[in-house]
Amino acid sequence: MASRLLFSTTAGIGHLHPLVPLARAAHASGHHVRVAAPASLTSRLTELGLAHDVVPDRSSAQLADANAWFAHAAGLDTEDGNAVVLREIFGRINTAATLPRLLALVDEWAPDLVIHEALEFSGPLAAEAAGVAHATVAMSTHGVLRHWRHDVASGLAGHRASLGLAPDATCDPLLAEAPYLTSVPASIEGDGPLPRTTIRYRSEDLHDVGPAPGERDPGRPLLWATFGTEAGRMPGMLDRVVLPMADAVGDLDVDVLLTTGHAYEAPPLPANVTVERYVPQEDVLAHATAVWCHGGFNTTLAALRFGRPLVISPLFAGDTWFNAERVAAVGAGVALHDLDAASIRAALERVLVEPRFRARAVDVAAEMAAHPPPGEALASMLDVALGVAAVAG
Repeated sequence: MASRLLFSTTAGIGHLHPLVPLARAAHASGHHVRVAAPASLTSRLTELGLAHDVVPDRSSAQLADANAWFAHAAGLDTEDGNAVVLREIFGRINTAATLPRLLALVDEWAPDLVIHEALEFSGPLAAEAAGVAHATVAMSTHGVLRHWRHDVASGLAGHRASLGLAPDATCDPLLAEAPYLTSVPASIEGDGPLPRTTIRYRSEDLHDVGPAPGERDPGRPLLWATFGTEAGRMPGMLDRVVLPMADAVGDLDVDVLLTTGHAYEAPPLPANVTVERYVPQEDVLAHATAVWCHGGFNTTLAALRFGRPLVISPLFAGDTWFNAERVAAVGAGVALHDLDAASIRAALERVLVEPRFRARAVDVAAEMAAHPPPGEALASMLDVALGVAAVAG
């Protein structure tokens, strides 16, 4: 029987992409699918063939408020800074911008289930207010949100009160009670409790893999250096890795592909470094030897899915420190915090030369390949979520 499934995401390709395999599988299975997302994702959703309901971007006042909190967080240590971002920006400000539209959409379209990415909170709040089931799709290891759950709950407290929902100081309805879909393998997830209904799924390529970008000798190692879509918009952030890169890689026997996003102008770099604004990650990873990144969720999991060892240099987002720690713990890469040229070179040489890193990355890739395909995982989740909703109703 076809169900109405409403997927919801915040702005940013990295937030949308974990939902895509599940939304496409739902559409292919005959379910009615809509994706509630900001207008900045319209072209991507059109490319993917998914119906889009536009939710508002932040107003100018909300954007100014968010920027002020970002600036404040930048002056704090990692722990406190990420608590501020999750509480004030993802919890309070972003939800204030989108909650009215999500409430209206749930009322108008009457979905059977709301499926939200883990840092989008208007969807599950609107679902809870309407008595509709909801499920969460991972945007990190579960330990990340579990670690900052009280800060998220604090950011959502005013919204819950405005909807007449019971106070919640722990985010348990979001983080422990709702069905939880994740592509994170158990080895990377590590210790710690998971939601009672946790269903893993196998992530998939979003398009056919193309040739290696640029002209290069296929016999030489290829290092992909990429630091996310947001770092280039933050003053000085990419300079922290790009400036020492020139001395670190210039005389290494390796080709380097550096992708910067659209907001950053790279300085002159050695002849073995090619700079691109954007290249689909599948096209790079199919040919790469290793990856140097900041530990973002999508890049880290994609590299591991292709069996590519990593050097991870966390820069700003809270989950990146967790990802660096877990990848290093399983032996599939190196956590690199010292960003001087000598330290960068030493870390890159290790993952490019020592076979044990590649071997462990391949082991993790095999673990991920054994996950159920998205359609099978979605069907399992629907059995649980809609069955529980029917009993509750």
